[in-house]
Amino acid sequence: QLIPVEAIDWIGNRRNYAVLHVEGRRHLVRSTLARLESRLDPQQFVRVHRSMIVNAARIRTVQPLEDGNFAIVLEDGTDLRSSRAYRQRVAELIRAR
Repeated sequence: QLIPVEAIDWIGNRRNYAVLHVEGRRHLVRSTLARLESRLDPQQFVRVHRSMIVNAARIRTVQPLEDGNFAIVLEDGTDLRSSRAYRQRVAELIRAR
């Protein structure tokens, strides 16, 4: 099944698969997140955790947390957490908005 890149809300992982979250549905793709990340537009998709890539256009809010991470809420209400390792990328995303 072909899924338009713009329709992807966020991408997670499950073992050897990437899990595309699209309009409340999940689609498994046999690929690593690193491989998918290298093929996605870095202006549109941002890695926020070793196990998550987020479509920047789907982000509603980004709030800093006390531990240095960020709480990211998507337009559909999905609540994600970044990790400190990706703090710089999330900070750049905030500045760009």
